[in-house]
Amino acid sequence: MRPALFALNAVHTLKREINKKANQESLLIAFTNEDLFAKSLTNYVFGLASLTEGVGIWSNARFGNPKNSVQSFQKCLLRMMKISAHEFGHMRGLPHCTDFKCNIGGYMSTLELDERPLLYCLQDTAKICFLSQVSLSDYHQNL
Repeated sequence: MRPALFALNAVHTLKREINKKANQESLLIAFTNEDLFAKSLTNYVFGLASLTEGVGIWSNARFGNPKNSVQSFQKCLLRMMKISAHEFGHMRGLPHCTDFKCNIGGYMSTLELDERPLLYCLQDTAKICFLSQVSLSDYHQNL
């Protein structure tokens, strides 16, 4: 784990981003290469999102160096995709999933992140469809 020489306060950053949103229906997500922290936690966070305000942020700081090799690039890209999907789920109102092996489950390390799937479990997929007013059959036909 690399030391955090500079870390962004994730909560402060989210509050600032809420003011930039165009309207209530829009979502706004940001990412940074700097570490993120939340005062309520003693460690770094991969990301943070508001369950009610439609804003989120994630950090690439602990995903490895994508310039090392093709494999490193692919691993970093997959980690970015997993975290962005995870924070998007929170932005749509989903809490952490504890029932299944699911993307919206909590992550405490890159090892846990790597073990989680990219997709949501069926239960959380159904919730996203409901919140987005999309039928499950339409969702699956358009995959």
